[in-house]
Amino acid sequence: ATIKAFLPLTAPPAMADIREQVYERCRTPLLTLLTSASPESTYVLLAHVKAIVERAPAVFADEFKTFFCALGEPTHVQELKLSLLALLATEGTAAPIVNELCEYVTGVNEDIARSALTAIGEIAVRLPGAATGVVRALIAMLDTDADWVCSQAVQVMQVVLRKYPDNAADVLPALHATLRTGATDPEGRAAAVWIIGQFGSLIDDAPYLLEPLIDAVVAAAGSDAPAPHDDSEAATALAEAAASVDVRLELLTAAVKLFFARPPEMQKMLARLLSACLVEGQDVGVRDRALLYFRLLRAGVAAAKEVVCAPGPVAVTEFLADVSSDVRDKIFNEFNTLSVVYVKPPEDFVPASHRRAKRAGEDVAELSAEAAAAAESAASAEATEAPAGWDAAPVSGAGSLATAPAPAPATAAASAPASAPAQAANGAHDDDLDFFGGAGGAGAPPAPAPAPAAAPADDLGDLFGAGPAPAPAPAPAAAAPAAADDDLDFFGGGGGGGGGGGGSSGVSLDPAPTLAPPVFQSKWSACTPAESFSFPLPPHVADPAALTATAASARFVQLAFGDTPTHAKFFFFAREAAAAPGTGFHLVSMAVDKSTGVAAVDGRSEAAPAAAAAALASLKAALS
Repeated sequence: ATIKAFLPLTAPPAMADIREQVYERCRTPLLTLLTSASPESTYVLLAHVKAIVERAPAVFADEFKTFFCALGEPTHVQELKLSLLALLATEGTAAPIVNELCEYVTGVNEDIARSALTAIGEIAVRLPGAATGVVRALIAMLDTDADWVCSQAVQVMQVVLRKYPDNAADVLPALHATLRTGATDPEGRAAAVWIIGQFGSLIDDAPYLLEPLIDAVVAAAGSDAPAPHDDSEAATALAEAAASVDVRLELLTAAVKLFFARPPEMQKMLARLLSACLVEGQDVGVRDRALLYFRLLRAGVAAAKEVVCAPGPVAVTEFLADVSSDVRDKIFNEFNTLSVVYVKPPEDFVPASHRRAKRAGEDVAELSAEAAAAAESAASAEATEAPAGWDAAPVSGAGSLATAPAPAPATAAASAPASAPAQAANGAHDDDLDFFGGAGGAGAPPAPAPAPAAAPADDLGDLFGAGPAPAPAPAPAAAAPAAADDDLDFFGGGGGGGGGGGGSSGVSLDPAPTLAPPVFQSKWSACTPAESFSFPLPPHVADPAALTATAASARFVQLAFGDTPTHAKFFFFAREAAAAPGTGFHLVSMAVDKSTGVAAVDGRSEAAPAAAAAALASLKAALS
């Protein structure tokens, strides 16, 4: 926890030197804990050490012997230590580390042997100066009696030859016997086939190394083929390899490449292989690749060679990491959490409802990324009521500024009053989900309705357990416009005296503004700051639903809402009624301190300063 407290403080690039000092100071305590911790604690400590080593390997480079495996350690702890040794190796320490890893290869634990060989290959790929010693160690592993050691060594040798193809002439003589007998498992067999196809011109009997496997694939396809001349155990291994999709894909490519290098020897074998892979019932990937090669060859051998064969062995300069750098950075930012142990960002294993919400002071642009996933899942889930109060709001992040559709104009609802109750009943969940930035227009001014059930404000109140708001008294027919405003004033906004958004104070706002979330986000960055102020909220708007509905009475539409243990943050917008379409917007960010009930307002506007001040004043007056 102490380390995590310093990491964010030293995150800026200008403090890189200080961050290195933080790593240096945490080295000794971590190593001390490793010497006396239980296996479970050891694994957690090693996971955090690995997170630091991936960023600053030099910090623990001199302590590599501390990470040698001890007798009796659990397999998962040993595997994590092996991955650490591969990261800690340098040109000077590669030899002792490789020698130690070779000792684990000859042990009785198959998983540790495979992991040790993989670590040896990673050292060779990362350190060109250590490649020669690693290749010698791998060649020595090929003579062992353990099948899994031989198979994994061939797979690692494939990776090394992809990185250093110029060393193939020195490696292939030692690999020849292994390539002839082949590895027993499909992964090792596929690696051996790749080596034969890639470097077949350097192997005299390369076509005949592939022939038994081609016969096995043809036999598995039901075609007539010579029976394998090996004993039953070898025939079983060949049949298992022929059934592997990876082996057949590698075999197709290797056979075509060898055909271009040795056409007289490979012509009949390639024809039988293509025929067997084009029959019905084959894996779709195998059949498509066979069909591709068949059509290329039919179009012309010279043209097919240009497509299939590269000009020469091309060295792979960089291998795709198991975890991308962006994900790794995200995991490191969760230092001292389970993300480091699982090697996964929180969103991969923590439900959206349990993740930390955005803090009240964070920028608008950061809100959409974290909330989008929650919005999508929440939109398809059944809405449930929560107890009253701020902390009970089922919101894990701010409302999405990228997925919420613009609210429908109020005039559309007014034109069909008979269908309003049904729309309100069916859209209750959509209104509730608008707090997540999902669908619906919870933040839009509610449409006038003939019955209280049609008011979305009731649905919002129910979401937080506030219960239904009192029904407004019916208004005379002659006062229809005022009645619409009264319907918006469910929570004590002062009736129709506000004039539908501050009319009495000279403010004329659009009764049904629309603004797409991405446009809101771009306008927020481009708009001129208008006014910033703080004021205490009265008790009757101290609830999110009440605050949203009261703001709507001032014709400020809620676009997004985020909830944290200490603050609740709202984003509203309004538009000048006389402004040209798409212009004249007032944007508001409001952070409410739950402990004090004080609302901090940050306003930005496209309108004139006087109009912006009047609009913000009408919002403050409605909420005061």
